[in-house]
Amino acid sequence: MTINGYSDAKSRARVIVVAAWVASAALGACDTTEHGPDSGTHFTCEQATYEWAAIAAEASSGGVCTDDGDCILVSVDLDCDPSSREGAFVGSCPRAISAADEPAFEVRLGAAASEMCARIDPTCRSAPICLRVEAVCEAGICVTRTVDG
Repeated sequence: MTINGYSDAKSRARVIVVAAWVASAALGACDTTEHGPDSGTHFTCEQATYEWAAIAAEASSGGVCTDDGDCILVSVDLDCDPSSREGAFVGSCPRAISAADEPAFEVRLGAAASEMCARIDPTCRSAPICLRVEAVCEAGICVTRTVDG
């Protein structure tokens, strides 16, 4: 399957990351003097939402498969205090990865979440409206496909 001239999930993920980066740059999320990764300041909720979308896209970019059973949907929500529900929360729609890649995915996302939670405005509560999706194998890559109905 080719989307916008890109034929593999990793390339599509890069397109998503670049699109999120462009959108966040327009909002100032990439202004390293004030809010960048080395500044130690908090991201606003809007900035964190764009940053987390880019991180989630990169962390969950596809995975090799031979059939639909090799692919799973994973949550990429950022929940900074799941026990009390008082910390920052940035929701994200589920993404497809290879089941074999799940342990590595959890490590990558966990490390990114720790960094982000240390910098996000603790009052941030953001959640997208997600379509119903399923994880499928297309051309040897796990992808997220919208479910009709």
